[in-house]
Amino acid sequence: MLAELKEHPPVFADGGQMFVLQGLTQLVAQHTYSTHAVELGYDEMTRSMSQDIGTIAPYVARNPEDDPGVLVLHMVPLVALDRYVHYHAAYYNHPERLHSACFSGLVSWKMSGLEMAGEVPPPEAAHFPVGLVHRRFDINGPSQVALRGFLGLEEQLVRRMTQMLIAEDAIETLVPPDHIERSVVEQKSFKFSISEEKFRELYERALDEIMGRAATEEAFNYTWRTTCLAVAMVYETHSHVAKLIPSATPTSCSRACDDPETAHYENPLDRG
Repeated sequence: MLAELKEHPPVFADGGQMFVLQGLTQLVAQHTYSTHAVELGYDEMTRSMSQDIGTIAPYVARNPEDDPGVLVLHMVPLVALDRYVHYHAAYYNHPERLHSACFSGLVSWKMSGLEMAGEVPPPEAAHFPVGLVHRRFDINGPSQVALRGFLGLEEQLVRRMTQMLIAEDAIETLVPPDHIERSVVEQKSFKFSISEEKFRELYERALDEIMGRAATEEAFNYTWRTTCLAVAMVYETHSHVAKLIPSATPTSCSRACDDPETAHYENPLDRG
């Protein structure tokens, strides 16, 4: 199972974003046993990951020959729906946030209601991800799993909005799109001729195109990482325990790995 997982998932293929096993192992222990778990500062997706790792690891120990794809396919729709709900709440009906951060200097109007929306920072104070208004994150911290998803979605959203704005401006002004692209880059005074109403319409269209795909991609990424970490945790724990405990005195962990039929674990496929 471990060898098969290593061939495909981002947790092993993408060295720049690899999670630190030790840190996430500590997170699982903290979340499971600490009475102050809420105060640890982890985002909701990391807490969910720690729970899923804690559930999958015993299943892996009991069923080392099972196809990990079964776990992945079961979890992906659940995770994708959860991420879609989060993205929808953060971005839908909130075009003023992206307008303030990225496009306020490219249109000649101010978005109506922007001054009254106290949670929307002015352009000079805007930061990414704009969908997380009141929270600060360490992008390299293993406890901030959700941040990478928001950053990825916003990058796609800005790119798609820019493409739509250029296409719409080309239609209204009869100027070739490539000329408009150069103007956006080279002319600091350039303004799109689009109206606020049309901007809101394009924003919703861009979200409809991107949110579902982004949520599904993140769900696959999350599920592979979680499954890989659970597998690695089982094998790492077993190897350390085997070094410390004489082989003549089997532990529950070693019994679980050596003879799964003697152990009883919760099957994550039974959830939901």
